[in-house]
Order: sequence, then C-alpha cells, then structure tokens
Amino acid sequence: MAVFRREVVQAIGGFDPAMFTNEEYEMWIRAALAGFSFTRHTRPLGWYSHRPDSLSASETRMLRGILRVLAKVRTSLPAASPELAILEHQVVRFRAELAAAERKERLRQFAAGRAILHVRQLLRRAVLGPCEGDANPPDARGTEVRHHSVKKSLA
Repeated sequence: MAVFRREVVQAIGGFDPAMFTNEEYEMWIRAALAGFSFTRHTRPLGWYSHRPDSLSASETRMLRGILRVLAKVRTSLPAASPELAILEHQVVRFRAELAAAERKERLRQFAAGRAILHVRQLLRRAVLGPCEGDANPPDARGTEVRHHSVKKSLA
C-alpha cells in the first residue's frame, strides 16, 4: 500500500483510470519520473487484506499489469536513457516471471481437471458399475482395485 503526499498527487495527477490493475505501480513510476523521491515508513500506517477473489490475488494478472505499465512508460523515456535500459531489464525479468506463473497456473488447472475426471469416473462406476475398458479401476480412495477370477474345477 502506498501513501502519497498531496503535492505529489497535485503534480502528477491521481490514478490513471485506464489502468485496471497495477495503477499504484504506474503512479509510483510517474512520481519518480517527475523527480519525487521516496522513503519507507518503518511502522505500518494501515493493514491490507489479501483475499483469494481480489484482483491482486492472481499472480499472472498482476504480472501482465506490470508489463502494461512498463509498455506505457516506455513511450515517455528517451531512447538512450539509463531509465530505458533499466525498464528493458525489468521487462525481461517480468516476462520470465509471467511465463513461470503461467506454467504453474496451467499445472494447477491440469491437476484440477484430472481430479474432476477422476470424480466423474467414480460417479459413473458407482451408478453403472465397472465399464468395458476399466481393467483396474480406482476405488474411492484412488487406489487400484484388482479383480481376481476364481476358476471352478469340474469334478
């Protein structure tokens, strides 16, 4: 969470309404480019609640937002400036982080999808019984069930 002095907000304007996420990060960059300096307050001035359904809960959404902010800022930097070099370095870093976050998200979705398929199979078997092609169907605990046939001798 950031707190800006009134003079900063008056000089650079408030949050950009076009920025749906990472608007605070974009405002920090505008303040820095306008020549304002920053300091860290050692004691909390407020508390931030992190909920799973909040916009900032999605790592991929936040990283895409950062990349949008950097793309916006890039247009205002001189071609050979040290700030542009720093920005380009950050873009590479955040793209790599985004790629890793997207891989993790796909793995979570894959695992969730497999779990749903497993539940569907269990429900189908509970209603219909074992079906053709179910050589060793898993039971409700996810362990394999071995079916043993017993041959009767004719005597």
